[in-house]
Amino acid sequence: MGKRPPITRRVNENPVAGHRRYRSVRSTLRVLIKEAIMTDWKDRIVCDPDTLLGKPRIRGTRIGVGFVLDRLADGWSAAEILDSYPLVTPDDLQAVFAFACDCVRKETLVEQAAAEFGRTSN
Repeated sequence: MGKRPPITRRVNENPVAGHRRYRSVRSTLRVLIKEAIMTDWKDRIVCDPDTLLGKPRIRGTRIGVGFVLDRLADGWSAAEILDSYPLVTPDDLQAVFAFACDCVRKETLVEQAAAEFGRTSN
């Protein structure tokens, strides 16, 4: 039997310009693993009582985690956020996601949210 061609997945990295390229599944997995490793958000997300009333924010900015999540909930894409706020980097966005994920994982936060909506967690 002959050698099989690598499995590829089409990735549209620049939808505005229409540039397309193909990425192998292996390289896609490398990217996903790299993004999953970015779970240490503590060097990028900070809380300071003198800034934003102590709410979590991206280090070096006055852009709060809640603000970024609100933009995403409003339908903004990550590219739109990065274009609109040049101080925010892709790693900062990944840290926001990791921070939000860690917050959701904490049982007390889930119980607090359930109590706020009049439900009990099981």
